[in-house]
Amino acid sequence: MKRILLQLTFLTLAFTLSFSVRAQTVSHPMQMQEMRSALAHGDWGNGFVVQNESVWQVGDPLPASVSVPGADLIPVSGHLQQPQSDGRALHNIQVDPSNPMNVHAVIMELSSDYVKDSNLLSRRVYYTFSSDGGKTWKTPEMLTDVKTGFPCMVLYKRNGQYVPIIAAHRLMPPIRTPDTNNTPWECALWVEKGNPGDGNFEMTECGTSGTYGALQPQSSGILWPYIAVSPDGSTVYMVGSVSYTNTLTSDYLKFGTFSLDATGHATWNGWNTQIGDHNGNHPFAGFVQTGDYVLRVSPSGKLGLLWRSADAQTPDADLYFIESTDGGTTWPQNFEPIQTIVPLGTSGSTQIYSGPWEGMDFFYSGENAKILWSNTQESFSNDTNFYYPSVMSLHLYDVASGNDYELVSNIVGTAQNPDTSQYNFHNMNDSLSPYPVGSHISESDNWLSYPVLAPSIHGDNFAVFYQTFVNTDSVNLNDTVVKLYGTIYYQTTSDGGATWSAPAPLHANPSTPNTFGKTDYRWPETSDWNGAIGNPFSFVPTLMYGADTAAGSNAKNGAPDWDVVNFFHDTLAATQLGVQGNAAPNFSVVDYPNPFKTSTKVSYVLPVASNVLLTVSDQLGRTVATLANGVLGAGVHEAVFNAADFPNGVYRYTLQAEGQSVTKSMTLLR
Repeated sequence: MKRILLQLTFLTLAFTLSFSVRAQTVSHPMQMQEMRSALAHGDWGNGFVVQNESVWQVGDPLPASVSVPGADLIPVSGHLQQPQSDGRALHNIQVDPSNPMNVHAVIMELSSDYVKDSNLLSRRVYYTFSSDGGKTWKTPEMLTDVKTGFPCMVLYKRNGQYVPIIAAHRLMPPIRTPDTNNTPWECALWVEKGNPGDGNFEMTECGTSGTYGALQPQSSGILWPYIAVSPDGSTVYMVGSVSYTNTLTSDYLKFGTFSLDATGHATWNGWNTQIGDHNGNHPFAGFVQTGDYVLRVSPSGKLGLLWRSADAQTPDADLYFIESTDGGTTWPQNFEPIQTIVPLGTSGSTQIYSGPWEGMDFFYSGENAKILWSNTQESFSNDTNFYYPSVMSLHLYDVASGNDYELVSNIVGTAQNPDTSQYNFHNMNDSLSPYPVGSHISESDNWLSYPVLAPSIHGDNFAVFYQTFVNTDSVNLNDTVVKLYGTIYYQTTSDGGATWSAPAPLHANPSTPNTFGKTDYRWPETSDWNGAIGNPFSFVPTLMYGADTAAGSNAKNGAPDWDVVNFFHDTLAATQLGVQGNAAPNFSVVDYPNPFKTSTKVSYVLPVASNVLLTVSDQLGRTVATLANGVLGAGVHEAVFNAADFPNGVYRYTLQAEGQSVTKSMTLLR
């Protein structure tokens, strides 16, 4: 498989204090002739490695500045591994639904304390927070002073406030130097114990040893955690995997849970489920590498798990989606992939396949899952570690209807192979004309990578963001090496994914081809909640991404590109998205659980302070309870319907505010 754990050795900048100027510039002076001279020692990315100190030394000047108009600089910068494992979507920037001025971010980075450590003992996870909508940020806080990476963050509500929960994998103490293959790894959870943004995290270890079994020489634990939290905030769900072993007995998806008490203290309940090995039709369905999965919870508490299998012996790279209705205690025993890998033949000694290789995300629109996935033509070769395909497309799969909508592709359609996508990037391909045939494209990211969904509270209105390349965003080095500047594009839908807006760049680069001076945009991540300050019902996506001035990925075969990656907080207004935000209180109301035995909770969002009346009626239309009556402030509110003394049956609750009303049903069933 092309899945390779990229290992870097480089410098990170010392972290600066809070930033307060919007659209700032981080200046690292370097003249063009210095860049040209540097290229003579190697290509723009791979020539600048710590071991080659005749080219670059600690303290040398860094390349040109990067500035993103209209975006807020997050005070985390430096050289790092890819923040998303092989394209799985992360949402490590989160906006507080009850107070959109509160924005949380978590980023994997390198510590300058260990810059010369080729085994990446320097990798760390940092958390930062903004209380003014992203304009200024707290000094980043390191979660733990051991090698830690690949974080995943969610927000959950405790005592009326949304606070962060972060998961990552880390080395288990004692730390060995160098980082040999027998160093054990584990997943861990960090829960904010104080107020939003305090950074008062309590860590709970997952206790990999003893629960995983015999540790394999090159895996030594469970890694790449992905987490979700139950609607009532009592349980954190985690999925993890083991990678880079040569066995088919242990590398399956693992599922476990934490229990949360009222103070936010987490208790680890163990890795209690191994997913996929029991599937009779596809016995290697749960075999994965490098964290290719996404875990989410529906409003009713249903768990959904999306992943791409990675059995290199078959090969089996199918895309799977399954759900659990009992908090992950049981999962389907036999299931089919929602998308499969397709063999296309051979070219010499290379086998060619087409399928869901990388790039996936999903969210729940009500109780229906909307799945985003990328389809790629891929090759396996014994001669090379990387292959960059020329055929790709992006899809939205609707689980309830079974419809698969193709948003965009780069295929040039023919009568034998028509292009069925809604939009086409004809200039997004590996020929990259006008560059000469035989040019080596030095790039470790796929042509369409890191697709991520930005949901809204309007179930049918949402957006997708992804990283791609266009011909003008590149540099030709001596007619032998082509380096690419990444660009983040987005598309929107207002009908649940059936039709989409045309692809548009988040920020456009200068149009002159084959020139320096562009910005390399990478790794888009979005918030799970995308409303506006003062009007949560409008759709304003919030996202985070990396940007630098060096063309090419910053992680290439163990050596970073010679530039400093800065992270930015950004938003898109409804007018930019081509959709209209609803200023009227188009209420988003959810009850959980439903059906319920004794009580259920009704949650709703007010766009502005409103006079609210929330009542419950029986099947005869008689009002049996009043859950809210009076003026409530903007934001998220909850009310409990206690039906311990009521008979079984269907009840209806009605929310009235600002001249509008919403009525829904719930079932009392003991």
